[in-house]
Amino acid sequence: MPLDVSRRISLTSVFEHLEYEIDSITAKLIIIKKSFKKLFNKLLNDKIGKIFLEFEQDQDKDDL
Repeated sequence: MPLDVSRRISLTSVFEHLEYEIDSITAKLIIIKKSFKKLFNKLLNDKIGKIFLEFEQDQDKDDL
C-alpha cells in the first residue's frame, strides 16, 4: 500500500530533522573530543614538567 503524498512529506521532514540532530550531536562530540585532548595534553605536559623539575632538583642535591 503506497504512502500518500502528505505522509511521504512528513516522513521526509522527520528524517531531515533527525539528520540535522545527528550532525549537531556529532559536532558537539568533536568539540568535546578536542577539549579532552587539550586537557590531557596540558596534564601530561604538567606531569612531564614536574618530573624534569624533580630530576633537576635531585641533580642539584647530588652536586652538593
